[in-house]
Order: sequence, then C-alpha cells, then structure tokens
Amino acid sequence: MNPTPDSTRCERFALLALSMMTLATLLTACGTIQEPRWAANEPAQSTVTFASPRLLFRVDAAPGPATNELRGTVQPRLVTSARAPEPGVIAEYLAERGEPVEKEQPVVRMESTPSEAQLLAVQILQLEVDLAIAEARSASEIAAAQTAVDEAREALAPRSFTMTAPASGLLSNAPNPSRIVAAGEVVFAIADPSSLAVFAQVSPVEIEGIEPGAPATMIARDGVSTTVIDGIVGELPPSTDSPMFLPVELPVDAGFALGQQVNVSLLIEPEPGSAWLDRSALQRESGSNFVLVEGPDGLRRVSVTLGRTVGEMVEILSGLAVGDEVVGP
Repeated sequence: MNPTPDSTRCERFALLALSMMTLATLLTACGTIQEPRWAANEPAQSTVTFASPRLLFRVDAAPGPATNELRGTVQPRLVTSARAPEPGVIAEYLAERGEPVEKEQPVVRMESTPSEAQLLAVQILQLEVDLAIAEARSASEIAAAQTAVDEAREALAPRSFTMTAPASGLLSNAPNPSRIVAAGEVVFAIADPSSLAVFAQVSPVEIEGIEPGAPATMIARDGVSTTVIDGIVGELPPSTDSPMFLPVELPVDAGFALGQQVNVSLLIEPEPGSAWLDRSALQRESGSNFVLVEGPDGLRRVSVTLGRTVGEMVEILSGLAVGDEVVGP
C-alpha cells in the first residue's frame, strides 16, 4: 500500500516532535534553564545557563623524598658604595663588572657637568655686565664684570676626573656608561668576596616551611664544565605577598662568579602521615592562605597553614586532613 501525502506529512511532524524532545532532554542534562527575566518595557527572554564543572583537588598523603628546584643568581650581601663627588656623566669604566680591584684603584672616568647653581651664577654675572654697559659705567668696571663672566664660563667647561675604589673587592652595581649622575649619587659599588651568596627567587608559598640552616645543593654550568657546591639556607627575608629572594650561603672557596646563574636544590623529606595539596588550589589574601570547601550551605572559606613545598605540592600543617576535597579557584 503506497503512503498518502497526508500520512507522509504526519510522519514528518512526528520526527520533528521527537527531535525537539531529544534536544530539550539534552539541554536539561547539560545545564539549567532559568526562569525568564525581563525589565520594564522589554520583551520576555528565556536564557539557558550551562553548569560549569568545578575543579576539585584531593588532599593526599605525604609523597616520598624529593627536591625543590629553584633558580638563583650570585650576589653580594656586603658592598661599599662609591658616590659621585660632583655632577657628571659616566664616560667609561676602567674595570669590568665582577673583576677584582684594589683599594684606591681607578675604576671609572667621569665627565663633569655644570650644576643648576653654576648656570644661574653665570646668568647673574652676565646681567651685571649688561647693566654696567646700560648705565655707561667706566671701562674698567665693565671689563671687571666681563672677566668675572669669562671665569665663570670657563669653570663650566667639561673636564674629566677619575673615581677610585673605596675598598678592595669585586666591582659591582655599575650603571651603563653615558648615564648622568648627581652629586652624592652611587656610581658603583665594591662587593666583599667573602659575602657572596646565591639569591633564589621564591613565591610566598614556596618559602613556607624552609628553615635557616637547611642544606642546599647548588649547580652552576658555564658551557664547558659543571660545578656542584653544597651550602646552607641563610636568614629568611620578611614574608610578603610578592616574590622574595632566598639567600643560600656559599663556602668562601666556592669559585662562583658575581652575577652567575645557579640552580638550587633543596632536599625535602616529608613527615609520614602529613597532608599535601596541589598549590593551584590555594588562594591568598592579606598575607593569609585559604581554600574553598563545599559545605551544606555552599562554599565555605577554610584558612590553612602551609609547610614545605615539593614541586607543585605543598604541605598542609592545619586546616585540612588527608582525603579532604577542595574546590579550585
């Protein structure tokens, strides 16, 4: 029996209705259909909001022994600064940065520049000459005023002078040549070689749990050889919400050069049974760390105390226990 046009039309409507029911089912499963919201004089508009999945983190038990890898630079802790005796321009350095120098050794050649007071003095003297001419003073008075102007202008002429090292050590903190410096401004510094340390940048989370005196291994590569030196963590910097620099003390005979890049490894041996959490689950505000935990009434804020860091994991000393789940930020 061949289908009639009416029966074919009915079958098409049935398929269309089935497709719409399937689409509605999918929308209900994937999201939440909100009630229509509209303002005065606006047509009603229904919207569909898809539920965004929340990223959950689980508090895990202690991992095995591991190392925390940091990157640092060799810098001095003690320096003696050399300040410009007068305004000038840095013409050239007579020693390279990091090079050993002796006390009173010439380090930088300067070109003097006139101060504002000197320029003003010349202008005042020139006004005296102009006034003497305008008042038709005697030739001797005009000549004397002009001589004063000439002498003042001669004093403004650029001249070279040399700055010497205030102490023996390594040339440090040397600005680029051609820089203009004011009187009393630091031009360069001499570093005490015995005060060299590696300063490694750490985040507020990474520095938690690190103790002064903790052992550290430093590895430096110069393209030809690799040097491995053992050191200890020095005095910790004050805690802030910004990245800090962790000092790692070097032996006197370490052989590292000023400004050299060094890898720092801190050995971490977690306590058995301690709780550890992925660092990306943490949030920080006003110097305090916290996480978000799902509760009967929704998300609640839980303050946590942090310990040591191993890679992307951080030790939780209080606030959470092994097995707890945390909602990501």
